[in-house]
Amino acid sequence: MKRSKEEKKLVVISIIKKNNELQLSPEYPAIKELYKLLKEYQENDYSININIKFPEIDRKIIGILPINTKNEPVIKLVNNWKWLISYFVTCLNKFLNLIFSSHKIIFFVSESFSSIKYFAIGLILLGITFVK
Repeated sequence: MKRSKEEKKLVVISIIKKNNELQLSPEYPAIKELYKLLKEYQENDYSININIKFPEIDRKIIGILPINTKNEPVIKLVNNWKWLISYFVTCLNKFLNLIFSSHKIIFFVSESFSSIKYFAIGLILLGITFVK
């Protein structure tokens, strides 16, 4: 069963509200492109796949706006691989600093969750390195 114009309008309104909550205005080219796709979805009777680069925040907007009511519309703001790789390098660097710097080990013991996170990710990365 296909979505009616009113149902599609509700989907579009909910996405726009979420963008406003996240302070993602149409001033960004990626959001402008998203709004064009939302308008196309609202006016036509076919599904829309979304894959928009959002370099201003180093992310991507991905998702699908299905015409079929069995499928839920989904839009996500996801990290780029470039960001993910740099994050892992940062974690490994912090992990090595924790191990090889005695004052940072004391800092690690008294630090909050973030140091524990770096320590765990560093161990995982070292494990992957030694397995090769």
